[in-house]
Amino acid sequence: MNQDPFSFSSRNLLVFIWKKRVPLLILTGVAAVVSAVVSLMITPKYASTVVLFPSSSTSVSEALLSASQFATNDLLEFGEEEEVERMLQILYSDRIRQELVERFDLFAHYQIDPDSKYRYTELYSEMDDNISFRKTEFMSIEIRVLDTDPRVAADMANAIAALIDSTINGMQREKAREAFLLVKREYENLQREIRIMEDSLNTLKKLGVYDYEEQSKALSRAYVNALASGDHSVAGRMEKKLQELAGYGQAYQGLQDYMKLEKERLSHLKARYLQAKVDAGQTLPHTFVVSKAWEAEKKAYPRRSIIVLSAMLSTFVLALLLLALAEGVRNRKQ
Repeated sequence: MNQDPFSFSSRNLLVFIWKKRVPLLILTGVAAVVSAVVSLMITPKYASTVVLFPSSSTSVSEALLSASQFATNDLLEFGEEEEVERMLQILYSDRIRQELVERFDLFAHYQIDPDSKYRYTELYSEMDDNISFRKTEFMSIEIRVLDTDPRVAADMANAIAALIDSTINGMQREKAREAFLLVKREYENLQREIRIMEDSLNTLKKLGVYDYEEQSKALSRAYVNALASGDHSVAGRMEKKLQELAGYGQAYQGLQDYMKLEKERLSHLKARYLQAKVDAGQTLPHTFVVSKAWEAEKKAYPRRSIIVLSAMLSTFVLALLLLALAEGVRNRKQ
C-alpha cells in the first residue's frame, strides 16, 4: 500500500525539518531581522497605573446626622462589589472622557484632525487603546494609561482618579440640590403656617383667652359659688364671661392642639432639612487611593523580544507548512 505523501509521523517530521533546515533557518532569520527593524520603528509607550478602592456609598447626613443608635453607615468603610461595578461605569462616562480631552488637549496629543468627520470615533478609539480600567481580585480598581510621554501617562492616570470624586459629587449634588429645595420649601411653608397660628392665638389672648380649660373651670367654680352664696350680681358677671369664653375658647383650643401637632411635624422636617442641606453641599472623597501613578522609567510597549520571537515562530511554522505542502505535491506527481 502506498503511503500518503501528505502524512508525517513525528520521526518523519524531524527528518523533514533537518532536510529543509537551510531554507527554514534563512526564512526564520530574515523574519527575525525584519521584525527587529519594524519593532525599532514603533514608537515606544510608557505605562502608569493607579490602584484605588471605592468607599462605601454613604452620605454625610446618613453617617453623621443619623439619630438612630443602630445606624451602621461609616464613611471610612471600603465599598463592596456593587460600589466597584458602579465606579467602573462612572470611569467610562462621557463626563470623565470630555474632561480628559479638554485638560490634555487629546486631539492635538493624538494628532487627530478636530475637523475630521469621524474625529470622535478616532479619538475614543485611541483612548480605548491607551486607557484601561479593570477590577482586581482584591475588589480594587486599576487605572492603567499608556502614552509616548511618561509624564503625560502619569498625569492622566492621576487625573482620572481625581475626576472620579468630582464626577460623583457633581451628579449627587444635582439630585441633592433638587431634594434640598423641595424640603426647604416645605419647611419654610410650615414655619409660616405656625407663625400665623401663633398670631391668631396672641389675638385670642388679647381678648382674654389664655387657657381655655383652666379658665373655664375657674369661672364655673366662681359661678357656682356665687349662686350658692346668693350673689346674683357676681353670678351674672361669671355667666357672661363663660359665654364670652365659650365663643373664643373652642377656636383657641383647636388652634393650640393643631399647632402642637404642626410643631412636632416641623421638628421632624427640620431634621430632614438639615440632612438635605448637608447632602447638597457635600464634597466627599469616594475613593481610597492605594497607589498613585508615577513616571515610568522603562517602556511598556512594544516588547521587542516578544515581537521578534513571535515573528520567528510564525515564519518558521508557515515556512514548514509550505515546504511540506510543496514536498507532498512533488511526491504525488512522482
